[in-house]
Amino acid sequence: MNREVDDDRVALAIELGQMCEAFQCLPGAGGRLDQDPYLLKLVRSYHVVVARVEERQVKASVPKA
Repeated sequence: MNREVDDDRVALAIELGQMCEAFQCLPGAGGRLDQDPYLLKLVRSYHVVVARVEERQVKASVPKA
């Protein structure tokens, strides 16, 4: 699947995801329902990609029988 990627959006998603993870917080003030849906989508995208990368690393490290 080839898609044109906006580097600024990708960079923002990575930065937001890492900061939210490090500080155990949401991107904005307030609870989940107070958040900007776009920012939450970026953070969620970051977590999905990180999970996929980790899954591939685990599969690659498992010896084949």
